[in-house]
Amino acid sequence: MSPNPNNTVGIGGSGYSFQVLSRSVGFENPTPRLLGFSLLSLTRANNKNNIREGILFTYIKFFKPRGIECTLNEKIENNLLTVFNFPKKLFPVGRLDKESEGLLLMTDDGRVFNQIAISEREKEKEYRVTLDKTFDKNFLESMANGIVIMGKKTRPCKLISVNEKTFQIILTQGLNRQIRRMCYKLGYEVVELIRTRITNVELGNLKSGEVQELNTAERENLLL
Repeated sequence: MSPNPNNTVGIGGSGYSFQVLSRSVGFENPTPRLLGFSLLSLTRANNKNNIREGILFTYIKFFKPRGIECTLNEKIENNLLTVFNFPKKLFPVGRLDKESEGLLLMTDDGRVFNQIAISEREKEKEYRVTLDKTFDKNFLESMANGIVIMGKKTRPCKLISVNEKTFQIILTQGLNRQIRRMCYKLGYEVVELIRTRITNVELGNLKSGEVQELNTAERENLLL
């Protein structure tokens, strides 16, 4: 099946039409290409009905480079628009501080922001962190149990040691510069911070500055 100009897809002889409510767009230089659509509702179609026009949403994962401000404000130096170019306006879901890098979701679907960026929903975000010196078991336990920053104790989180200076951390909240502040409280400086996952969406093999469309499973799980 392919979408028609009215954003509906009919089922032969059934008298029903699916309403197309979301569609993803990806890069195929130099022109964007449609990659498919999500069928989110079924509407009875007849001569007396007018099916509401569908809303076309775009979902992109982007490897934000280090040194880029997570803003679309063109008045701010090194803003996202200096490295992220797309034929329609997309917004970042949440934030990633200037000195951090890695996975950033870009979309025009406000439902994704509500699902991912609001801390109370406790969606997982995973980061790879490298410190300025070696850490021990006590450091990992303290981080996992929560650290008081900005007058508030962070939620318990999961940590996995990678090597003597690097660990993976999985958070379910997103306080301002949370990982950096937590590490600083314990006497460490973060020298590299890369976000590698947001819920079920992984950075994968993306290189700094690269983009990739979300696949069907990734798009659908974002809204669960």
